[in-house]
Amino acid sequence: MVTERPRSSMVHSPTLGPTDDRMCGLASLTPTAAYPPGAVDAHMAGPAPWGSIMKILLSAHVCGPELGSDGRLGWYLPAALADLGHEVHVLTHADNQPAVVRAPDPHPTNLHVHFVEPPRLARRAGEASPTLRHRLWQRAAERYATELDGAIDVDVVHHLTGTDMLAGSRLWRLAKPFVIGPVRGGDVAPSAFRASFATSSRSEAVRRVMRPHVAPLLASVRNPMGAAHLVVATNPASADIVAAAGARRIVIDADAAVGDDLVSDLYPARAADDVLNVLWCGRMQPVYGLSLALDALALVRPNCQIRLRLVGSDRLSAEVEAQVSHAGICHRVDNVGRVGAAELTKLMFDSDVMLATALRDVTSSRHVLEALATGLPVIGLDHHAVGALLQPAWGVPVPVEYPRTTAAGIGRALERMHDEPDTRQAMGEAAWRNASRHHTWAARALAFDGHYRQIVYGR
Repeated sequence: MVTERPRSSMVHSPTLGPTDDRMCGLASLTPTAAYPPGAVDAHMAGPAPWGSIMKILLSAHVCGPELGSDGRLGWYLPAALADLGHEVHVLTHADNQPAVVRAPDPHPTNLHVHFVEPPRLARRAGEASPTLRHRLWQRAAERYATELDGAIDVDVVHHLTGTDMLAGSRLWRLAKPFVIGPVRGGDVAPSAFRASFATSSRSEAVRRVMRPHVAPLLASVRNPMGAAHLVVATNPASADIVAAAGARRIVIDADAAVGDDLVSDLYPARAADDVLNVLWCGRMQPVYGLSLALDALALVRPNCQIRLRLVGSDRLSAEVEAQVSHAGICHRVDNVGRVGAAELTKLMFDSDVMLATALRDVTSSRHVLEALATGLPVIGLDHHAVGALLQPAWGVPVPVEYPRTTAAGIGRALERMHDEPDTRQAMGEAAWRNASRHHTWAARALAFDGHYRQIVYGR
């Protein structure tokens, strides 16, 4: 059941399996609240026979399934909303047109993509100032949206991608029911890990002050958050900041989902093996927490056969190579390098566990959700977006304290996954069930559909 408190309220939602009071996915709470019993499963087969069709206007600065996580969000969620029968209009940057044209069929006939040209000044800004370029495009999108609204009278406006909280939004000016999110960018790396950042420690210190203390005071943050009927935040830290900026209703949800092609009808059980294959995705940058993962691996007892597969960088940095060599874990580390989406999916099916050690949300939740959808239990830090996603039924949330104690916690989790294959199998099946029910694009669209209805019609 949805629970609200006046002004800044965060919604807790039920999920499959054992739960605690941790905040869970938006997609898991709305359908049962907004639709009659049995409607969620029935709706997967086609447009719902109840409710009125809405005209939905979404802003997706990036749109196209081949344009990374934001591009996938900007394409697949509007398409899923169109599959519900709504008239969906998407405003996106004109440069995204080739990617949209190449998007796989079918293109719903009630999905309309509008390519908005940026002002000339935005073109001249080039790569030197991406923030300025994005804000100038937003002005053009606002003008386009105002004209479009005058022509078709939209029911609800949703600023969907390009939602770092400092980027703001101008679509609240349309004076229509307004949703913004997933909003990200409020998270900071734990201060106890500042030594991990070496030369970037100063920028992390600035972020630690700027995001929670300065951002809520900025008009570019306060105006859209205060005007929004619903703000979707990717993690509790971002939720706290938008609440301080005046948001009236907040839910916490992932900024990604999984395609139906990734979710199998049957649980993809792994064959028993003496070696525990652990998948880690990220770059050779301190904020991804690879050093923490390697410290944990070095603490695992010698008789545990574990192989850590690193995906994301073609070459290990000199610092990582030195750490691996010094810890004597060369035989446990395999650098796979950069891979495409298809190869990464294959690696997920060939692995036993995913390890997520990012010290803040440097990427979307896409890879973690895909891992869950393929039946991988996830060992992850119990903070930010990953902490909001993990439940003990399908993952191991490791408390974030000090580097040494956190590494020890990860090491114990790895040993447990190695020693208890039946537990690992049960957690993998729970992960698959949860992702396939609550984290597909269809489920995400149903969730937003319910929220739009509550905002527009009060039901």
